[in-house]
Amino acid sequence: MIIDGQDYKLDLLFYHRKLKRLIAIDLKIGKFKADYKGQMELYLRWLEKHETEPEEEQPIG
Repeated sequence: MIIDGQDYKLDLLFYHRKLKRLIAIDLKIGKFKADYKGQMELYLRWLEKHETEPEEEQPIG
């Protein structure tokens, strides 16, 4: 995805038919860092705005 002219790459993106929503997964190695949460939220907001259909629920990650 390109956000504000910068390329971002999401590791895995699935669609769950029963939940009717996108599932985003970003793989990391090592201990959790606070900026990982912000990055995932950025991905989820972008997916919600550009990839979610009207009958679908909000993406989760």
